[in-house]
Amino acid sequence: MSIKRQQLFATKVAARFARVSPATMKNWHGRGLVLPTVPAVGTGPGTSAGYSFSVAISARVAFELSRAGLSLEEIRGVLRFIAEWKALNGPIPENHVIVTDGHVVYYEGTGPFEVPARVVIVIPIGSFAAELTAVAETVPPFRPKTAKTRTKSSATPTTKRKAG
Repeated sequence: MSIKRQQLFATKVAARFARVSPATMKNWHGRGLVLPTVPAVGTGPGTSAGYSFSVAISARVAFELSRAGLSLEEIRGVLRFIAEWKALNGPIPENHVIVTDGHVVYYEGTGPFEVPARVVIVIPIGSFAAELTAVAETVPPFRPKTAKTRTKSSATPTTKRKAG
């Protein structure tokens, strides 16, 4: 497994790769569709979850399937296939694709490949993997933030009244 496949991506980076907003990534997390590998600690500005290579790929696939009009349950089925798919742990040639009708998922290398009865979308999984590998080379590694507790010294200073 290459180092790039072990890298985690911050929510903002994974969202940009998936072509969705960070808010959509958080929404998908809340719905249990695309779960971060490392959950965010705390809330608010500066907090971010960490997404593995395969989870970031899944987010991109979810976007493509949603754009093609598949239902949430159909998208979940394809994402289950991807989650159980061991090929994402190794190199994926750029010419490899996933073909689905939302119910049946086919993974194919070099063509020709069997086409389901009602093809909804062909997902260029190999191209997605190559694109995300290139992204991994340009972004700093994800470092989860730890929960911060407010100390007295970090509290807002109070003004003292003059006696008198």
